[in-house]
Amino acid sequence: MDKIKALGTDIARAIRQYYGALLVALVATAAFIDRSQSASEPLLKLGFVGMLGISLLFALHLIQQRYRIKWPLPIVGFLVLAAYYVLLPDFDGSQFGPVTAIILGVSSICFHLLAATGPFLKRGDTDGFWSYNKSLFINLVQTAVFTVVLWGGLALAVVAVENLFGLDVGSVFWERLAWTVLILGSSLIYALFSKDGWAVLKQSAPYPPVLRFFVQYILVPLLVIYLVILYSYGIKIVVEWDLPKGWVSYLVLAYSFLGVLSLLLLDPLYEVTEKVWVRFFSRSFYLTLLPLLALLFVAIGVRVAAYGFTENRYYVLLLALWLSGIAVYQLFRGRNEIKTIPVSLLVVGALSLLTPFGNVFSVSFNSQSSRFHRLLATQEALTSGKIDFDRPVKRSALNEIANVFQYLNTRNQHHVIRAKIPDDRKVKVDSLLADKWGSESEFARLFAHVIEDDDGSKRFTFTRLGDGRSGYEQVYDIRGYDYIIPMVHMGTGYAKRQYALGADSLRLEVGSDYPNHLSRRQIDSISNTVSLYSPDGDTVFRHNFTAFVDSVYAQYADQLFTTEAIEVSGLATRFSLDKYDVEIHFNELGFNRGENDSSAKAPLDSITTTKAAAILIRAR
Repeated sequence: MDKIKALGTDIARAIRQYYGALLVALVATAAFIDRSQSASEPLLKLGFVGMLGISLLFALHLIQQRYRIKWPLPIVGFLVLAAYYVLLPDFDGSQFGPVTAIILGVSSICFHLLAATGPFLKRGDTDGFWSYNKSLFINLVQTAVFTVVLWGGLALAVVAVENLFGLDVGSVFWERLAWTVLILGSSLIYALFSKDGWAVLKQSAPYPPVLRFFVQYILVPLLVIYLVILYSYGIKIVVEWDLPKGWVSYLVLAYSFLGVLSLLLLDPLYEVTEKVWVRFFSRSFYLTLLPLLALLFVAIGVRVAAYGFTENRYYVLLLALWLSGIAVYQLFRGRNEIKTIPVSLLVVGALSLLTPFGNVFSVSFNSQSSRFHRLLATQEALTSGKIDFDRPVKRSALNEIANVFQYLNTRNQHHVIRAKIPDDRKVKVDSLLADKWGSESEFARLFAHVIEDDDGSKRFTFTRLGDGRSGYEQVYDIRGYDYIIPMVHMGTGYAKRQYALGADSLRLEVGSDYPNHLSRRQIDSISNTVSLYSPDGDTVFRHNFTAFVDSVYAQYADQLFTTEAIEVSGLATRFSLDKYDVEIHFNELGFNRGENDSSAKAPLDSITTTKAAAILIRAR
């Protein structure tokens, strides 16, 4: 009983100390639970904003304790969260996207940094800074462990009740239990570990040996591995005189943040005389970082110059500038000023969202909008400021144009797109704008003439001959027919297909087996075979429609491989098999050019075909 009473006392104290953080955790939990039952998008937004507010309110509680502010500082946090709820777009699928995710993600990082630095806002106030943040970090790890154990224990208890008493709690109960434990439960556990807050969290304690082991034998070896890889890659760039790949940016950032984390964790050992390696590591890390930052600037500069700013490139460049400033500052100071690192990162993160005209969204949107116009203008696809979809456009350029269209669409920059759309295409484009994630390829198909890039290299080209309607969604008039096979794929790589013709007990076979030693042309010809077998499997009637395919190729040979698709009507072949009339209506007939032949008109022997067709059969 005493243990239970003590637990009740601790919970009551945690609620008094951190009522704001626990209140928003409760709101977030309730919002997610209710939303799972009602599919309410406002509740989804409320849940995310509530989760965002947990770290913000916790930081404000600690600041109030540190500076003994009399009036309830968490009220400011509630007002900030209300502003987030009002200003964030509705989470209705069409609005929730990268912008909202970036706002929530960066804000969450800033609020956690505020909790780490808020009680030390005064200049020169660093006493207990490392111990305070060590306590926050250890409490976070302990909370994660306790939350997992609590969830596992409760889940096992529920399973036991279900099996022993023959009950079924249902999926709704499990979902509610998960939200309660993961959000409200973890917040309460963290509050319990934080006890009386500031006064306890800043207390010094002996340096944990496990922490030194982690840094010395885990983080530092990882840094050495990254360093060897990055410097080897830098030497490769110099030797081959080639520009760095964009992916190297992430490895440099990983090296930088692992190094900074190591320095933060090792700070108490800096002045210990027997730990000379700590001071050596502190200074050598920043020295080794400077050449890598130069590599990072070149890599991100090349990407920005070629493709403009996006949110990712904006933050990579911003972090490169921040790391450069930290490295230079620490080298000149000669002493590892750990408070500077989280405080400066907090300021940089906040400015990236709040700076007028210089925030991540303004820079990225303006850059991609300008790129959209520049790509269209370069292809001479603009007439009086509107896109001329009948102008020939190179494949590589069209891919970039469609990619930018998708970017602007997912960021709700519809006004930029609509300003360039002619009146006769606005209805179609508006329908594409309603689909955030599947509009890129559809937009590219609006361009009537696509010129395949021909740089003399090996390539594979596919040309589609359709019937004027959209893809495979075709309707056939089957009056007068006895059977229809709605979709059959034929060509190299497709196995033969067999179909039973109902009460007639006949077997229709499309394609045929072939030995591996045949040429591509021979295999392709065999795939054009349609056979009819009697019930006993002996009598065979065959037709090969290779001549029809060759006639189509001959008719369009001059146009194939210079455009993506040629739309034609009624692309079909008709023939008889015994007492049956067969019609093959092609949804798609593709001609694949030989790898070594980059000419516009390749010889027929180097061509293979892929076919998608519907087969209609009528008994005479």
